[in-house]
Amino acid sequence: MMNNGQLHGANEVSSHTQVLWGTNINTNDVQMKLKNFINNFEEIKDDSDEEDDQKFQKAPYYIQRLKEVREMDANVLDIDCDHVFQFDQMLYRQIEDYPADIIPIFDLVVTQVYKELDMYNIGAQDQNDPDYNMNNDEFGNDQIIQVRPHNLRKVYRIRELGPAHIEKLVSLRGIVIRNGDIIPEMKEAHFTCTKCFREEERAV
Repeated sequence: MMNNGQLHGANEVSSHTQVLWGTNINTNDVQMKLKNFINNFEEIKDDSDEEDDQKFQKAPYYIQRLKEVREMDANVLDIDCDHVFQFDQMLYRQIEDYPADIIPIFDLVVTQVYKELDMYNIGAQDQNDPDYNMNNDEFGNDQIIQVRPHNLRKVYRIRELGPAHIEKLVSLRGIVIRNGDIIPEMKEAHFTCTKCFREEERAV
């Protein structure tokens, strides 16, 4: 049984440590691991045909992908989960077991890295460049890069799914025989007064 001093100490620790509800996973540790993965992961492949100069000049794999996202003006980054497994098996299991909590954190981390990369590019750009102001304005927007995990290490058939897979990230193999209409979900409402034309925006 805990005494009052132990209970007070436990409350102090919990107040300074952010964890996912129902787990002992520290969100700050998760963010650091995800950022480290994005900034440092390098794909393992046969480089026998690649020149040594190209090996040293090549940026980390997902930094290259983020540059491509910027060039294509996209907002989605595909994440190969096998890459996560190679980099950090514990992080892979956390993504697989708690996708509803980890993936939104992943989105924020990737967006942060994207904006840091964007800021570096803008800082290195000549201010006399006609595209300088345009790029600087784009950096100030609220664009969010969403991650799209794929290539899990285990693939299930629909009949193999059970209660243990609820709220887990799973990969399915099968044939789509029917699909329904997409029903949009309203996230933000915009109101305009017909008399004074005052505008208001509210999150739903």
